[in-house]
Amino acid sequence: MLKRFLNWLGIQNRYEAGRRWQKDRTYLHGWVQDPRFDADQATRLELVRKSRWFEKNDALAQGLAEVFTEFTVGAYGPIITPASSDDEWNQRVSEYLSEWYSLADMVTRQGYAGIMTTAAWRRFFDGEFFILKTGSSGKPRLQGIASHRVATPADKIDQEGRTIIDGVVIDSRGRPTGYWINTSTDDRENFELRPADQVIHIFEPESPGQYRGLPMLTPVMNDLHDLADLFMLEMAAAKVQSKDAIVIKNQSGALNRDKLHRQRLLPNLAPATAENPDESKARQLYYQKAFPGRTIAAYVGDEVQMLASNRPSVTTQWFFDYLAQRVCMGVGISKMLVLPWSIQGTIGRGEYERSRNYFLSRFVPFASAVQQIYWYVIGTARFSDPRIADAPMDWTRVTIRPPRTVNVDAGRNSAATIADLESGLTTIEEQYSMRGLDWREQLRQRAKEEKFIDQLAKEEGLDPSRIRRAIADSLKAGMQTERESREREELEAVQ
Repeated sequence: MLKRFLNWLGIQNRYEAGRRWQKDRTYLHGWVQDPRFDADQATRLELVRKSRWFEKNDALAQGLAEVFTEFTVGAYGPIITPASSDDEWNQRVSEYLSEWYSLADMVTRQGYAGIMTTAAWRRFFDGEFFILKTGSSGKPRLQGIASHRVATPADKIDQEGRTIIDGVVIDSRGRPTGYWINTSTDDRENFELRPADQVIHIFEPESPGQYRGLPMLTPVMNDLHDLADLFMLEMAAAKVQSKDAIVIKNQSGALNRDKLHRQRLLPNLAPATAENPDESKARQLYYQKAFPGRTIAAYVGDEVQMLASNRPSVTTQWFFDYLAQRVCMGVGISKMLVLPWSIQGTIGRGEYERSRNYFLSRFVPFASAVQQIYWYVIGTARFSDPRIADAPMDWTRVTIRPPRTVNVDAGRNSAATIADLESGLTTIEEQYSMRGLDWREQLRQRAKEEKFIDQLAKEEGLDPSRIRRAIADSLKAGMQTERESREREELEAVQ
């Protein structure tokens, strides 16, 4: 009975955030609906348009994209390592791939690495990237497709929301079955429907039912816009303050601009005398000629004041940094990686470890895309290249490794890696893959070097261990010098 009475009075144990209207807070606009309604084609294209503006004009956005690309796909793209049960066949596939990498791109000469770095860059600014499987005569090739090229054709607009979602054709279950791609090289439209098995769509859906990706700058786009506006206004104020650095005070007030303009048209005006009562004109000419020089003398009664520029203020600079930090937090990339500064070592290592896990998560859609690329390339080539024709039953098994992760202390991590190798917690293949290298080629090269050292020692009558020890000591000395230099730079930065 008491509970009903309290409910009647409006006194409830409720979630305050669950109230639509709150008198002491602004109303947050929005609806609970499917993601395709949250970001329809017009909304998504507007987000892409703004994101590309920041790509072209904003240094912070460029820095974030550079870091994202570096630690998601690396400089050479994710390394593909065949992992079937036939090691000899795996070696032949690796040799085939090493030849294919430079020829992978159908349109440009950038190769496999160029496609993957472009994919990561466009994933950041456009939210997605499409790779078309193409080629002919048993020669598999790839072609990158920008996000704005995938759209619903004008003559299919009646199917939008039914069988087509923003250029993506879906079946009755909602599964993508094809993509409408504009293949025209000019502003005209020439759409072609490509089956889904011919297109690799790289993006990260944030909820079920999302068919298109959104720029990674989406949640912080307004913050970036505010930061750009604030910087523009502060720069304009600083320029005005620097330009108008001198103020002349006299009994009659500021110098007349109209008279100053006329003075420029009459440069031979004589200085003020008893016969020339218009002393203000002469005074303007006097200061106009005097200030560009090193030494001046003011008229009696005049005060010359030099203004010191103090824009932007310390508070404004702090606000710049705060907005930059909000942008980095919204994207998910540590501000330390974009705008590094010196902090306590334990905190730095913790921040870098968090960044490592973040980039591993962002690597997942690229690993899936590279796996599809491998299946397409080898699945095609094994019918046309005799070197890999005898594929084993499990030829689809492949290992895709992420690039080398962020590193705060190379010496410390190197020692930890050696310990992990000795204990079996990591493998040689894993370590070489993170550096963008094929472990088979590296071990083969190492064997050649060891053989050369043995031959050289025999020719010179030396113990091979002396040569190996000299090489190791030289490398350790170089690492020690680099470590001391880094520590000295950090100490100077703190001081």
